[in-house]
Amino acid sequence: MKPHWVKYKEERTNAIVIEDEYGFASACELDDWFYIENVYVVPEKRLENNGTKYIAKLIDIAQELGYKKVLGSVCVGTKGATSNLHRMLSIGFELAWNKGNMIYIKGVLNDDAKWVKWTRHHAEYAETELSEDNITK
Repeated sequence: MKPHWVKYKEERTNAIVIEDEYGFASACELDDWFYIENVYVVPEKRLENNGTKYIAKLIDIAQELGYKKVLGSVCVGTKGATSNLHRMLSIGFELAWNKGNMIYIKGVLNDDAKWVKWTRHHAEYAETELSEDNITK
């Protein structure tokens, strides 16, 4: 059975959700952007590339759906905001805009993009194994 928050996201935003025992990631359409909304990994499984594996799967889905650009965001008021933003910028995302306490970052979605290559490479080392059963579209 799907968790209630997944049902809510599907109903309200047509979200794509990836979830397994280590965490989850969600994305949705935002105008002509593929917007990666959330990535969460349980604390004991962080630093093992599990979040990267979720993002790599979202990249595949976005490309299947025909998206050419990806948007992400960091809320400056949340724990770990500085390191999250630093990581995204260091792998090739660029600043897009800010609104209130949110910083939006963007990336071109193609196989030659630095951030796409980095994500796919590091996802290979993740412990989690994703199947179609882990994905809600």
